[in-house]
Amino acid sequence: MCSGSGCIGISIAKKVKASTVYLVEKSEKAFSYLLKNAKDVPNVNSLNKDIFALPQIEKADIIVSNPPYINSGDIDLLQKEVQREPRMALDGGQDGLDFYRFIAENYKDYLKDGGALLFEIGETQADAVADILKSSGYSDIEIKNDIYGNARIAVCRKR
Repeated sequence: MCSGSGCIGISIAKKVKASTVYLVEKSEKAFSYLLKNAKDVPNVNSLNKDIFALPQIEKADIIVSNPPYINSGDIDLLQKEVQREPRMALDGGQDGLDFYRFIAENYKDYLKDGGALLFEIGETQADAVADILKSSGYSDIEIKNDIYGNARIAVCRKR
């Protein structure tokens, strides 16, 4: 979900050759890069869809998402380099958590029982995202740190 240029999903597809990987991206521009990047990866299915429209895909063992997570009001305060990104790639809503709420609740049926949901998260969002996952009925919720020791990945399982 929110695949951008596809680097995360394509890396998974290349590493796990027996997998079928769906890359879902709304932005036409990002999707054009995704298609170029995935052209020689046979186990990738690319969908130019809005995740809020709930695309028709098979039930998954794992859902990975790098959603927009910046608070709407903070985007104009970001570094100029970051502001070059399309707003839709950054804007996670008023509190930055809109995509987490939506995916946690609406994509649960897309996961097989025991399946894992993984999110990239903003450094200050660990507790809020963990609460969303808990209230949405997920189990085994963990927050993982990046190489700098910052909380950057939320992992959980569908009960």
